[in-house]
Amino acid sequence: MATSTFAAEALPVRASLLLLTVTAIACARGTPHAEPEAVAAAVARYPIDIRLPDGLGELRTGQVRPDGRPERVACVTCHGHAPEDLASRNPTAQMHGAIRLNHGELPCLACHDRSRRNNLHLADGRRLAFDEVDTLCRQCHGSQARDYAHGAHGGMTGYWDRSRGGRVRNACVVCHAPHAPSIVGVYPAPPPLDAPAAHPEAG
Repeated sequence: MATSTFAAEALPVRASLLLLTVTAIACARGTPHAEPEAVAAAVARYPIDIRLPDGLGELRTGQVRPDGRPERVACVTCHGHAPEDLASRNPTAQMHGAIRLNHGELPCLACHDRSRRNNLHLADGRRLAFDEVDTLCRQCHGSQARDYAHGAHGGMTGYWDRSRGGRVRNACVVCHAPHAPSIVGVYPAPPPLDAPAAHPEAG
């Protein structure tokens, strides 16, 4: 048990050291830094696209459509009605039985808007659409939001140098289930067995 905890804690440190080493080498070689005007132009030319999961704002029913796709029901199908219209239907047991709420001690209405359940809301009461979920996550998860803003959290494909191309980032709910966001720790995959044969220079 102690070994796995140590290994899990050591991984971010090793990754940080590797990043610092690569950065130091790049600076020592005189890698040119972009001027602020060039950075601003690159941002305008190559935006960061945020990837959202399929079916956001929809409930998976567990049924399969005739074309083989999973059957989903938009939340607004039921939650577009007044709350009293739903009270007699017992929707929690019928429709939400598969949702496991394990997000601290938060109740549903900490994130879902009371009068418009097909919306989210911030602590100050401002409503958000489901595709603005990252704004909601950031109000409580500040350190993760900071790391996400700097590219150290959330996954990315594309270019670090946005003067060369754009980036695609994952929204929080691509990796974290909004109702139970914790991710079980995993060990990194072992190195490929053919590494020395494929890369003899690695020794």
